[in-house]
Amino acid sequence: MRYEVKKITKMIDEVLTFFIYNYNSCAKVDLMCQADGYKIAFEFPGLQISDEEIARIKKLLKAKRDPSLANYYWQLTGEVEDDCELPLVAIMADKIDIKKDETGVQLVIYRKKLE
Repeated sequence: MRYEVKKITKMIDEVLTFFIYNYNSCAKVDLMCQADGYKIAFEFPGLQISDEEIARIKKLLKAKRDPSLANYYWQLTGEVEDDCELPLVAIMADKIDIKKDETGVQLVIYRKKLE
């Protein structure tokens, strides 16, 4: 369980780092601990980015969860200052939704608990 909590906090850290570094964005984070997993909802109010940028972020978050890789690589998140580590977040997530509207950008990460 200890490592599960660390993985969740690393995922949050990487998403916040990406959006603050690239867009100097304000952020709201809502972490919901559910019986079967976690839901991490990010709001970036007022952030207006292009459709091309949304497509680029979706591409970075396209990797599917791979527990064998996540168990090894999660410890590497946060170790490289100038590199984007969103693909590592994607490897640790089961599902990621991102959308933009007139209020800003919303990103939701779902991570199931493994037995």
